[in-house]
Amino acid sequence: MQIPVAIYAFCWILDGLGFIDFSWESLFASADPSFMAAVFLIGIRAILVILAFISASGDWSCGALACSSVKRSQHIKEPLAQLENRGRSPSRANRKRTRRRTWRTGRTPREIGRAVKWSKARAFTARSLFAAPPCATLSVMSDAAHTPATPEHTGLVTLEIEKLVAGGLGLARDADGVVLVRGALPGEQVTASLRDGRGVRQGVTREVLRASPDRVDATALPTADLAHASYAAQLIFKRGFVEEALTRIAKVRHTVQDTVPSPREWFYRNTAQYLVTPEGFAYRERRGSGPLVVGADPLVMPQIQAIMDKLDTERLSPATEIAFRASLLTGEVVAAVIGAGETRAFLRASDHLMEAGVVGVSLAQPAGKRFSAGVRLIAGESEIREQFGLVQVSVSATGFAQVNPEAAGLAYIRAAELAGKGEHAVDLYGGAGAIGRHLSPSFRKVTVLDSSPEALSRGRQDVALSGEKNVTYRSGDAARFSELGTDVIVVDPPRAGLEPDAREHIHASTADRLVYVSCDPATWARDIGDLTRRGWKLGAVIPHDFYPQTSHIEIVSVLER
Repeated sequence: MQIPVAIYAFCWILDGLGFIDFSWESLFASADPSFMAAVFLIGIRAILVILAFISASGDWSCGALACSSVKRSQHIKEPLAQLENRGRSPSRANRKRTRRRTWRTGRTPREIGRAVKWSKARAFTARSLFAAPPCATLSVMSDAAHTPATPEHTGLVTLEIEKLVAGGLGLARDADGVVLVRGALPGEQVTASLRDGRGVRQGVTREVLRASPDRVDATALPTADLAHASYAAQLIFKRGFVEEALTRIAKVRHTVQDTVPSPREWFYRNTAQYLVTPEGFAYRERRGSGPLVVGADPLVMPQIQAIMDKLDTERLSPATEIAFRASLLTGEVVAAVIGAGETRAFLRASDHLMEAGVVGVSLAQPAGKRFSAGVRLIAGESEIREQFGLVQVSVSATGFAQVNPEAAGLAYIRAAELAGKGEHAVDLYGGAGAIGRHLSPSFRKVTVLDSSPEALSRGRQDVALSGEKNVTYRSGDAARFSELGTDVIVVDPPRAGLEPDAREHIHASTADRLVYVSCDPATWARDIGDLTRRGWKLGAVIPHDFYPQTSHIEIVSVLER
């Protein structure tokens, strides 16, 4: 029987690649049709595997190496050894990371490209060549490539909570490492659902198996992430957040005083911002896919809730969001509707709000940065008066002001005490000057520096009404004040903390005392660590609770040199 040329060619290819190794004379002598048919099918499959792999990898040499990996001939071992010498070993762990990366991103093997070609080479097996269809040659990636990239819950686990860390998360450990669990308290045993994601695994408490004595019934609001703990326990936890930030980030061991409680545990917020939906006002879910409608918000002042109860969200169209600001001093409320369009499109919404009892309505265009696209007054007043400690300050629905005026007032009085007395004090990131004006009685001159024209304008109006002659306002970057000779500097920066240039200028200034007010323990500790390494000495550290029922904490501290 004569052997077809095609079969001979396929067998020659297989032998050359190392898949088969036997005597060609025996093959031709036997010339068994069924055997030759099998060889023919194997040859076709091998060729398709080679072509598919080369197409995916875009590298002919890689395709040749991959096909020879079953036999692990010398021409594949040498390149692998070279990669290992360069620290790029295609180990089993690397293959696992490749599959995990594909699962997360949802990319195809072609998109992964050269970054995973050696993982493909090592993952090829005789089974993928001879027992599976050609499309399965990329089975290392194919299933993962169609997996959604969003995190998924991986099932329920039972965990012992060791302590509470920043963010109000309970820290636990299992065989795979650290887990951070929302809704848990120290000493509790909980059942939690974990979700995959980058970094430390996180989960949500589903059932409390052994409750802490500090646990209380909690509201379901996404902003109240510590409401499941008693208020006394919250104050202890927040002091712990500050202590841990000092030791872990600043590398400083220092006494932290007890947390100063808020005068109000509930109904303390003088501002709130909600989505406007047909179902009602709603919070934007932080970890969910849709808004969370709120009927009654136990964190906002009663004045805001009274307005909300009178509103029909359908009549606020085309607004997509709304912001309120209330005054504990006067009982008044101003509002700002947020939406795209001209002022006339929002006149109906403005009339509805005025009928509900607000004293002013403004319009803000949607923007990535809050209220950065401009604000226009539609009706009534844009500002109302509020008491912060020893001074009255103008506040608006769109400008920055602390959300808990009573608690903030206590912190501002304390900051002024720590600042002491002198000739000149500079209030950096001063806004409308609520802290700076508390320094006025103790310093001959006070300069408030800020980059917000809106805040500076309100501040100038406030001191004109109060008659404070020694407080001046300047527009400028907090990192550019070196020309101001000063005895004391007070800073209350945003959550990001002090810029590197600002720290440089503070250190280079003539000031011998720095009062640092912060809303973020992590960035505060970073800056404290830098300044103490430059020679500043940390003095009093006092946490103030501006935000009951949440994991946020304000810090008032002082450094001297």
